[in-house]
Amino acid sequence: MILARLSRAIRQQNWFAVVLEFVIVILGVVIGFQITAWNARQADLQRGQLYVERLSADLAENRTRTESNIAFRTDVRALGLDALAFSSGERQPASSWHAVATYFNASQSGSAYPVRATYEEMLSTGDLRLIADLDLRNALSVYYTEGALSEITDERPPYRAYVRTLIPIELQDHIWDNCYTSGGGTGSQQLRDCPPPEQTRHDIDALAARLLNDERLNGELRFWVSTQRAALGIFSDQLARTNSLLAALDTARDNAP
Repeated sequence: MILARLSRAIRQQNWFAVVLEFVIVILGVVIGFQITAWNARQADLQRGQLYVERLSADLAENRTRTESNIAFRTDVRALGLDALAFSSGERQPASSWHAVATYFNASQSGSAYPVRATYEEMLSTGDLRLIADLDLRNALSVYYTEGALSEITDERPPYRAYVRTLIPIELQDHIWDNCYTSGGGTGSQQLRDCPPPEQTRHDIDALAARLLNDERLNGELRFWVSTQRAALGIFSDQLARTNSLLAALDTARDNAP
């Protein structure tokens, strides 16, 4: 239609009509581009908000895992301190079995690995740009790429291996079945008091005495207790960063256009 009118105007040398038709065509193209760009911006805003919601859910799960892991490691470290106090004679265990179970559970460890699926998706698709706040983007990058600390938090100490070579498997199995629970990769591990096996062919009194008097074992335990203190500090810092990011994501959600 427009081309027909334009051709007719040119044949009639109606230059005003020619200019008018050109202006109409150009305006139509410009408006079309603007509508397309506006639709794209709206789609980006919606995707960005969805990512904010998903990141918030991931970080809330990370907070739960980290809190559980801190509680578990605090219990493990306390058992290590108990065992060292038993060994030094500062305090006495309630029973030989109490000493054995304490030494074994003082070797426990574990990590609360963060949920990172949403962040990895944003990286792979280039959608991290949809987080408009540059400071928030940088904070997310630091949070999810800080991996050097795992050398401390994921350490499996010599004490862990050594004490498990001294305690018979039958007794270890009893402890696993009755003194420990785990929530898999969520960091929700728990220790609990449990009675000794009703029947065993092993001399628990002799085993407890061996653990209490093994200088190498107690030296390795002392190192592990110290390492646990450093790990607890790292996880506490991680928890603080998680809470800070959750607050920043809440602000981003509240300030969304």
